[in-house]
Amino acid sequence: MDMFIGILIGALGVLAAIYHPEIRRKLGLDPSKSSLTTLNRPKYQAVVSGFYGARDFSNFIAANDDGLVYLDIQIDEDEFQGGESEFTLFEEAYETIGSGEKPSVFNSTGTSYQINIADSAGDAVSYIHRGFYHLRGYFAVVGCSGPNQGLMSCLLRGVKIDSIGR
Repeated sequence: MDMFIGILIGALGVLAAIYHPEIRRKLGLDPSKSSLTTLNRPKYQAVVSGFYGARDFSNFIAANDDGLVYLDIQIDEDEFQGGESEFTLFEEAYETIGSGEKPSVFNSTGTSYQINIADSAGDAVSYIHRGFYHLRGYFAVVGCSGPNQGLMSCLLRGVKIDSIGR
């Protein structure tokens, strides 16, 4: 019986590891890195969670700086700071985060994203619903800069679908 429980725990550990973003990428299972939209643009679809998820999203945005991407992300409201037009994701703690504390500029580094969807005619959306932040649509990665006081900064500008060339 003990051997069965040990095997079961080991198998569950392997399954859980497969869902970890960095392990999925090493195994070549990360569809967000190789997927393209029907308009031949890089696509990132994920529930962004924790330092690893934030770092994975940040790496995708940085790799597509000055480019056009399709985003479909959800972030638990406990995982980021900000609102519909600006949010910060923390990617690494430089100090120990105490019990009951959250990552912040006082203990972690990350990236601050400014979202501009004014000219997207509703084709790009940014909203908070039932405890999750949602960002969906085509976005121009206008530029990333920094770090400034431990944070990188990126502007994501929503784009109308009919303005995208093939």
